[in-house]
Amino acid sequence: MHLKALVVAGFALNFIPPAFADPNIIAPFAAFSQAGGSASNFPLNIDAVGITSEHYQQLYDPSLFFRGPVSLYGLVLRPAAGRDGTKFATTLPAIRFSLSTAAHSLADASTTFAGNIGADAQTVFDGALAITSAARGFPNGNKAWDILIPFATPFAYDPTKGALLLDVVNSGGGATTALDFFSGNVPEVGVLVTTRLQDATSPAGLWLASSGLASEFLTTPFVPNPVSEPISAVLGLAGLALAIGARSRTPSTR
Repeated sequence: MHLKALVVAGFALNFIPPAFADPNIIAPFAAFSQAGGSASNFPLNIDAVGITSEHYQQLYDPSLFFRGPVSLYGLVLRPAAGRDGTKFATTLPAIRFSLSTAAHSLADASTTFAGNIGADAQTVFDGALAITSAARGFPNGNKAWDILIPFATPFAYDPTKGALLLDVVNSGGGATTALDFFSGNVPEVGVLVTTRLQDATSPAGLWLASSGLASEFLTTPFVPNPVSEPISAVLGLAGLALAIGARSRTPSTR
């Protein structure tokens, strides 16, 4: 292939829309290109706010899963942008993650935790969670996707049946880092969370509309995608590398 064709191919790959280039599911849509602008200590870093247990739910609109039914093998989060997101390595002693097809949509979400849980609820992780982050930053303000929660069993989700519900009960406390969070500006997600005056046993919580953690769901078995730059950028660099290699093998015309 000629040098010009290789360069064109490289730049073409670089501009593949991330939603199509990346097999994983990133939510909300804005998380592809920007940091959330807020920081949340819920549900992993609760020691930072002086509480020992926490119940956290996040609803995801079916539109985020526009490619259809999918099996979810893990969840990846990222530290908050700037100084709020720091590196860490720890083990959370007791935390449970469950998924279900939500009993309500985002528009009519319940303010009681039990009211949102669907009939197909499945515990995907339960126990001590070894977790870490290098808090690597990028020029666009994002931190790397590197806080991995692998699921012991995958969850089969069909977006035609309703919103996806992530239900997290952190009953053992923990000190990690503030997480990247969108607050009030992303209609594809919403959060129900216990407050500082409540704990994980509280039946009800505070509903935060159009808000939620930047999230990446893995659609292949235990293959995290810890790079916050879209895979299209990586493909673009690969194309340019081929171009440079071809140029180095081209006889000089001077």
